[in-house]
Amino acid sequence: MSATADPADKSNPALRLGFEEGQIIQELGYDEDSDQALREGIEDITGTELVDEDYDDVADGVLLWHRDEDGDLTDALVDALEYLARVNRPERRGGRPPARPAGGGPRPGVGGGAAGAPPPAVPACSPWANGPPGRPAGLTRTAERGRASGRIFPTAPPPRQEGPLMTVEIGTQAPDFELKDQHGAPVKLSDFRGEKNVVLVFYPFAFTGVCTGEVCEIQKELPRLQNDEVQVLAVSNDSPFSLRVFGDQQGLEYPLLSDFWPHGEVSRAYGVFNEEKGCAVRGTFVIDKEGTVRWSVVNGLPDARDTREYLAALGAL
Repeated sequence: MSATADPADKSNPALRLGFEEGQIIQELGYDEDSDQALREGIEDITGTELVDEDYDDVADGVLLWHRDEDGDLTDALVDALEYLARVNRPERRGGRPPARPAGGGPRPGVGGGAAGAPPPAVPACSPWANGPPGRPAGLTRTAERGRASGRIFPTAPPPRQEGPLMTVEIGTQAPDFELKDQHGAPVKLSDFRGEKNVVLVFYPFAFTGVCTGEVCEIQKELPRLQNDEVQVLAVSNDSPFSLRVFGDQQGLEYPLLSDFWPHGEVSRAYGVFNEEKGCAVRGTFVIDKEGTVRWSVVNGLPDARDTREYLAALGAL
């Protein structure tokens, strides 16, 4: 990397990677031959230790080491998808790693697991037995770090919406859209016109506690939400690659649509995009076969919705 770095960056080869103070960077494939200057440069910038494969909280970035003898790079990236998919989530399940000791020293939590170790297990869906809870204990919100920055997106993000959210009104035509699902297939809302009612569910992010509970509840009720008369569509601001991993892990058998880029465009059209957090709030719209919004509910980020309300709204059509 130092051979391609800008001369001004040679004092710290990590400067051009865009990391910031306070970020948590997860390191995959560490070995003794890894570039120590780069590693230490990252720690100097962030002020925190690099964490290894065993770190089970949410990181702000992933550093993947790959060597020719490690095999195909594409396979390594696929194996890393679970870690990459959890980057920059607005909810964390634990504390930060320790700050780097002054003057270097041992780095607990770096290289603690064998290179190439499998990612930590993620439990499959366990739907709520007695309806949706509030925010699970131990979950806290954190500021979104650079989700709409030039380091993540190839161009500037769409213009910010000023003022309060203005959701689509009941009795109006639902804005049409076309998004890719977790398998890369395009899904267009108007394709269901005259054929099926649609339950359109916006949620903030995959791999977070409340969102996982909600999508698992939908899976539990799938025979009533995906059939000859009804199609459920779940929309988040994650990439299709993240949604593929999320859907496979949780055993979700319905479309997970990616409103990643232009970031939040469809969420904005429905008035459920939170500009400050860079994600959709919890909005659900029941759309009839004529494309008219017949029922809706919009909850804040911490507040889970009740799937039974969707079924009641469908029953009233």
